Amino acid sequence: MNEDITGDDTGGLLLRNAAAGSDDAEVVQAVAGGLAAHAPAEVVETEDEGDVDAALAAAEGRTVVVCGGDGSVQLAVQRARATGLLDELVFGVVPLGTGNDLAGALGLDADPAAAVERLVTSAPRPTDLVVADGDLVVVNAVHVGIGVAAAREAADRKDALGALAYPLGAIIAGASADGLEVEVELDGDRIDQGRPALMVAVANGRTIGGGTPVAPGAVVDDGLLDVVVVHAVGPGERLAFATALLRGTHVDREDVVAARGRTVVVRGEGLAHNRDGELEEAADVARTYRVEPGAWRLLRALDA
Repeated sequence: MNEDITGDDTGGLLLRNAAAGSDDAEVVQAVAGGLAAHAPAEVVETEDEGDVDAALAAAEGRTVVVCGGDGSVQLAVQRARATGLLDELVFGVVPLGTGNDLAGALGLDADPAAAVERLVTSAPRPTDLVVADGDLVVVNAVHVGIGVAAAREAADRKDALGALAYPLGAIIAGASADGLEVEVELDGDRIDQGRPALMVAVANGRTIGGGTPVAPGAVVDDGLLDVVVVHAVGPGERLAFATALLRGTHVDREDVVAARGRTVVVRGEGLAHNRDGELEEAADVARTYRVEPGAWRLLRALDA
């Protein structure tokens, strides 16, 4: 097993979504060129799961550097787990998505020189993984409620506004948000307040939507999930909650439940789940999320 990107002559395998723009391609090539001064580096373009599977199978001890956002990291880890390679691989990240919330929690930078410096000086550290029903994985966070509505509003604006699409989407969604009939169970105990909820978040990382600190105390390797249930449904409550959320102080509000545990069950009719920025409609009434402590190895600085 490769223990870091410069620990032997195997080097790095950089995965880039072939559908990404030319700016991303330039960054990836610059990172590959910078890494080449330390160890061999190869860029592989991927278009679908089959391409990712083939690349992971061909890694052969090389560090797999995912060049993209949380969704790209999630896909690579999902496929590594599905193909039985997760224990064998070390991952690195060059954040090229819109939100890059996992990268933010890790203090990563998309600047090529900074990315190279991080990759060659960081160590592979066990990192927690969230696993849902059907063996779906979450690398950063999953949420239902207003965050999903905000993401939908932002989706049509990302190309024009980039990361600014997220706060605008949140404002639009917040103006007309309705409460959800939802139950949340943590390690066998119901933790919601028994009334409609504005949102529910299950987090491994601290932020969603490009930096919103939904779970400000979350740690990616503590073996626990951070769960936040928001009951601020009325117009005045929503506004006060939104203000507190931007500061990360919402977890102190009486209409917000914040807790930590290992297994979370979210129950509700017709709930759409936003998993690492990827929107999905949940057909099942209940969805279970559990933490797998230290399930994958990620290049991280000692202070991340």
